Amino acid sequence: MSIMDMRRQTQEILGLDHFQEISAKTYAALLSMDFQGQVLAEVERRHMKLKDLAKKMGLTASALNHRLNSSNLTLKSIAEFALALDMEVDTPELLTEEQVNAALER
Repeated sequence: MSIMDMRRQTQEILGLDHFQEISAKTYAALLSMDFQGQVLAEVERRHMKLKDLAKKMGLTASALNHRLNSSNLTLKSIAEFALALDMEVDTPELLTEEQVNAALER
């Protein structure tokens, strides 16, 4: 599910009509969920376990879980995950308000 799909779904659930009505906190949570999905997909693709990733990152399984499930991921944390998995991070495209509204109307 793309960021725009998650955003649209959140707007529908919350009964919001406009792009601006979703707070930065909610949008950050959506971005974190998107990144978490990318990491979990990469771990699965490599037939790894999260404890293997934790060890590779020098973290306990609990610390990895906390960091991965944070809705306030830092760029440093994202970079650490990406480097540990040797993966590229798919970043959401920056869209104009018109593009966002057009996507929401679909």
